[in-house]
Amino acid sequence: MDEKARCAHNRPMKMLLALMLISAPVAAMADTVTLTPEQAEAAKEAGAARNARAAALGLEPGQDKAIHGEMGVAIGTGGYRSVYGTAIVPLGDNATLGLSFANEQYGNGRYRQGY
Repeated sequence: MDEKARCAHNRPMKMLLALMLISAPVAAMADTVTLTPEQAEAAKEAGAARNARAAALGLEPGQDKAIHGEMGVAIGTGGYRSVYGTAIVPLGDNATLGLSFANEQYGNGRYRQGY
């Protein structure tokens, strides 16, 4: 495919992307939150109580023991499809396990792998 034909082939995608960017809502600016002295003291006391409960359970204050991660899928032209995921798993007191996977299928083979 020559350069002119390739540019003409990509033109609809470029137009679609431009329209999506133009019509995307602008993120609102975050408001400033100001606490009264009473609210600030209540927040400090709540944090101290949470840390005391964590210490009683043998957890370090502020250490998150939950599993975190993400997953995603992609579907594209020519039969392209992909699924992927990542998880971070705390193990005990001083170990962490990171798991990731990905599976891509390129469909009908019109394009070389990676393109």
